[in-house]
Amino acid sequence: MKVPKRVYLLADSLYDAMLSRDCGKYKYPLGGKQQMAHVTIQPLPDYMDLSFCGKVNWEEKKMYDCGFTKENNWFRYRAAAIIIEDGCALFASNQRDDYYYSIGGGVHMGETAEEAVLREVYEETGVHYEIDYLAVIHENFFNNNTGTLNAMECHELSFYYMMKPRGTKELNSNSISAFGDKELMHWVSLEELDKVRAFPTFLKDYLSREHAGVEHIVTDERVER
Repeated sequence: MKVPKRVYLLADSLYDAMLSRDCGKYKYPLGGKQQMAHVTIQPLPDYMDLSFCGKVNWEEKKMYDCGFTKENNWFRYRAAAIIIEDGCALFASNQRDDYYYSIGGGVHMGETAEEAVLREVYEETGVHYEIDYLAVIHENFFNNNTGTLNAMECHELSFYYMMKPRGTKELNSNSISAFGDKELMHWVSLEELDKVRAFPTFLKDYLSREHAGVEHIVTDERVER
């Protein structure tokens, strides 16, 4: 029987929680909107040896994103790309979330933001882009979520890099999201950006102005519950 990728991701997350002794209650999406695994990690004695877990070969080379989830609080350090070709910006989507999002992802432990954005762009688009310059440092607060982040209080710190145009929109994407969903790539006209639900929301305004150096943007889209 073929085990869905999301099951491996769940096992991996629980393994990480045990090793870090990060106790608490967690919810992990398993499939559709109602399919959630409710898990409680109980405190373990300091003397308990978990080194045997190292015998489980989850991946040949395990990579850890710089971020954490604690109860309903979610934080991530992210590197993202602003990719513009022929008056269009590139976004991604998946079958679980009802919005478009920028190309990018979590920075791995020990990885620079520049290394992360180059890796993420290639993983998601299947083509290599070069960095032009660091454009925006974005502090993002939000909680009005659907899909994978439903009911979570989110805080994201992102470095947005402007990428050098390649002169073509041709991609070779075969990307899968962290929850096992196929990702689709979308070229959205800059003139149509305000007509689609796409993040980051500052992009159209940012691209309409000239800039001197790196811009610091804070977005607070939290709503009272």
